[in-house]
This record gives sequence, C-alpha cells and structure tokens, in this order.
Amino acid sequence: MPVDDPIEQQIDFLIDEIDAFMAGKYPFLLRDILEHPLDYRDDPTTLMDIERMKLDVSRYFDERLTELKDNITAYKADALKSTRLAEKLQAEVEAAAKTTKKPVIKPLTFARNEDEDQIIFVEQYEEGLKPALEAMAEKSLFVVDATIAVDEFKIGRWVFSNPENNYAVYVSFPVNPGAAIEIARDQMLIALDAVRDELQATMGLARVGPVPETMVTAPEAPEEEEAAPAPPKPPAKKEAPAPPPTAPKKEEPKKADNNKGKKK
Repeated sequence: MPVDDPIEQQIDFLIDEIDAFMAGKYPFLLRDILEHPLDYRDDPTTLMDIERMKLDVSRYFDERLTELKDNITAYKADALKSTRLAEKLQAEVEAAAKTTKKPVIKPLTFARNEDEDQIIFVEQYEEGLKPALEAMAEKSLFVVDATIAVDEFKIGRWVFSNPENNYAVYVSFPVNPGAAIEIARDQMLIALDAVRDELQATMGLARVGPVPETMVTAPEAPEEEEAAPAPPKPPAKKEAPAPPPTAPKKEEPKKADNNKGKKK
C-alpha cells in the first residue's frame, strides 16, 4: 500500500497505540512480532507471550468501546427505529407486488450496476410512499428483497427490476461507531494467530533453538526389559510300578475215600 493510504495510516496508528498501551510488557513490540516474527523463533517463550499479548490487545479495544458507550447506545436506539421502519415498508412492498401481480424474490445476491439505479432513501414513513411503491412495482418485472440483517437490526432495501433501469428504496440506517473498532480488533487477533501458527510450523520443522513448552511432547515410556527365563523344573520322581496282581491259588480237589462205608 502507498504510504499516504488512509487505511494503512489507521493501522499504523492503532499498532503504535497498542504498543504504548502495553508499555514494554513483552520482550518485543506488537509491530515487531507482526512484521518480523521469525526473528523471535529462538526464544522458547515467544508463543506464550503471543497468547498473553492477545489478551492485552482485546483489553485495549474493550476500553476503546467503553469510551464510546454513549455513542453506541444512541446508535442502537436509531438502528431500532430504522428496523421498525423497514418492517413497515416490507409489508407495503409485498402488498404493492401482490396488487400488481409481481413476484417478490429474496436471492443470495443480485448482481447489477448500483450506480445506474434510481434510489429513494427513506428516513420516515409517509402516506405518499404507498402509491409510489405501486407505480414502481407496476413497471418492474419482479421485486428483489435485498434487506440486510445486522445483529438484531435490519437495513431495509428493495429493488424493482425494470428492463430500462432499476428503482430502489433504501431505509436510512445509522453508522455504528463501534463497528470499525470491532473489525480492527478481530483483524489484529487474526494476525497474531497467523504469526503464532507460522512460528509453530517453523519450530516444528527446523527445531531452531529450544522447543517451547507448547510443543514439548510427553516422553515415551521406556520399553520393559524381557524377564529372564525361569529355571527348568526338576523331573518328577518316578514311582516304582506296582507289582502285577497274583492269581488266586487253586485248591486241589480232595480224593474220595474208597474204604468209607465198607464193613470190616
């Protein structure tokens, strides 16, 4: 970006303000870590410092939003009025489309050259709007509901598509005084996350310097030594075999006495 770019100047201003807000709390400035992150890859505390710095960056923007508390309160009140007007006009646009039998569509996007649209900005409801909406609907092919949701509010927008040129009705919506601060905060935190991821990848691949605590892995458990084999058991004592059973002794038959019963 050129040096005189207003966005670049605003970013530089914010970075300098945040560095002054943190007042040398860290071993590096926000600007330095954003512009030259690899200069701090050898310091094992850099990743932890970045996480703590993110908290301080958020705190800086929170204090800025607190200073705008009254302005933000007034913005919300005006945004609510615009939302109510958008809801009333939405009903009128749908009624005009129904009367003229023209469809109302709600596409995700509607590509056109807005510079060629004939736009009517509405700040408050007037009775003359109803016939004007019917006249625009009568000349159109269809009506596009391009209403935008912003938080809990609505920015009413309708486009009456015409072959020659489009007619559009926009409800005036206030500018959120805190929106730019919220966007800047989110972008700053995203930038710090990108720096952290870059340093983690560099440290993980090159292993330059001591490894930070966030990258230290738990040591692997030592392998268990194999137990020595148990000594062999002594052979079991063999018992003597039992003697084979003996056959029962046979009794000899008695001889018959031939003299028994004889007379002498």
